[in-house]
Amino acid sequence: MNKIIVRAEKLLCLMLAAVMLLAPAALAAANIPVYQVDGAMLFFNKDTGEITGFAGEPTYFNIPASIGGYRVVAVGGRAFMGCQTLRSLSVPDTVVTIGQEAFADCSNLTEVFFAGRVDNVADDAFSGTPWGENTYDEYVIAGGTLLIRYNGGAAEAGVPWGVTRIAPYAFAYNAGLQRVTLPEGLVEIGDNAFLHCYSLSDIVIPSTLAYVGIGAFDDTMWLRNQNRDFVDANGVLLAYRGDGGYVCVPDYITSISSGAFMSNERIVAVVVPSSVTTIGEAAFSQAFSLRTVVLPSTLQWIGDYAFFGSEAATVYGEGGSYAEYYASMYGLSFSPNIQVTVNGQWIYFDVPPVAVDETTYAPMRAILEAMGFEVRWTPGQVTAVRDGVDVSLNTDSNVITVNGRTYQMAAAPVVMSERVLLPVRAFSEALGASVQWDGASHTVIINY
Repeated sequence: MNKIIVRAEKLLCLMLAAVMLLAPAALAAANIPVYQVDGAMLFFNKDTGEITGFAGEPTYFNIPASIGGYRVVAVGGRAFMGCQTLRSLSVPDTVVTIGQEAFADCSNLTEVFFAGRVDNVADDAFSGTPWGENTYDEYVIAGGTLLIRYNGGAAEAGVPWGVTRIAPYAFAYNAGLQRVTLPEGLVEIGDNAFLHCYSLSDIVIPSTLAYVGIGAFDDTMWLRNQNRDFVDANGVLLAYRGDGGYVCVPDYITSISSGAFMSNERIVAVVVPSSVTTIGEAAFSQAFSLRTVVLPSTLQWIGDYAFFGSEAATVYGEGGSYAEYYASMYGLSFSPNIQVTVNGQWIYFDVPPVAVDETTYAPMRAILEAMGFEVRWTPGQVTAVRDGVDVSLNTDSNVITVNGRTYQMAAAPVVMSERVLLPVRAFSEALGASVQWDGASHTVIINY
């Protein structure tokens, strides 16, 4: 489908070019904004300052700083895409944005000169051009901000100051690279940026990093040497390597990168803390066993296909939140967060309750303490005492003992972020409590 759309767009561009070459006066009469510059006719939106297209055969082309008295600030997406005559390009210091595929597939473009800093350059603005591949520059940087390609061969590399984004595959397949220093101010590392840099073992990561693309550090020694459950770079979660089951993302994580949990078939439930504001593309893609995801109200963005192949999961969050909006956009089941009361009092949990396969689990300590129990924890075992009532259980067993009498729960406890979560109804009823479910408020009501 995408190929059909691209072909249609290219055909439309060719048709427009033909019309412009044959009848520029007619276009002007029709009030279509066309301007002639350096042998090319440009579509230009004077209201936005954006060049949106061209006609002609520009070769050595200088983008003007102004057209018809209006400042040029942007080159739009696909504006010069496929221009085979273009060999050299100069960008004035007025331009601050170069859109997606703006110069893509300009197969003879070998030189690009920037008079100033361009804050927003799309990753694929110059894809399919010889510029970057056939240059002797060690660092090929577009507009002073986007590192498109690293051509060096040294064991150590230091990305220049001012670079805010590293494009996909910029360092990929550099087998001799061992150490990279990334500058403060860098906010984004693109997909596969350091892919197959086999010897890369040391990376200096800045505090400003906010987004890491899929496979950015795949097949590097640095990633292979990580033995943590949650592999992160200054709070950006790159990969999860734990045992699966019920997972609570640590609260020092601020962003979950693209593909962080992708194809992990062991995770059943995930709780994302309020410290996280973004979740990257395909983050939980093809996590086929995933049934529950608890998302915070702090989320501002979730990438495309974040739960592709994991549609059996139910998203829990606050009503009216971005999480609910995302779930509705992508056809995912959504439910408001589960709440619990004990004897009419709301219970606060540092790890929220989760529901899996119609069973609600909640942290045992908070519920027992609300009932007046004193709770003690030893590795693998929990005990609680109140007024002659003794409770004990092993965290790997579905059997609970109350005053020497055993009760079998429908499911075993789960451990999440060092908290023991129990099936609320079975556990509470074993203690003699009554349990009700209020579907309207999504609240478990316990009276003891």
